[in-house]
Amino acid sequence: MNKQDLVSVLAEKNGVSLREASAILDSVFEVIEEAIVKGETVKVPNFGVFTVKTRAGRQGVVPGTNNVIEIPSKTVVSFKLSKNLKSKLN
Repeated sequence: MNKQDLVSVLAEKNGVSLREASAILDSVFEVIEEAIVKGETVKVPNFGVFTVKTRAGRQGVVPGTNNVIEIPSKTVVSFKLSKNLKSKLN
């Protein structure tokens, strides 16, 4: 499912135009993005939790040359399914 599919389903379920549904979906993603950039956790009940984590730096090996390189730490976004959604997948 892509964004167009999501917009179509939202418009149909809520009785709004495609343009309105697209604007609402864009707003939701924008709010989530702003919170993540601030380092906040975003909890969506019955769906899941977006969290910001820092992955520690480490040493790695380049395949083929076996050169050891330093991989720097970086910030990543993690998503954990809610128990409700997880149970629906099984």
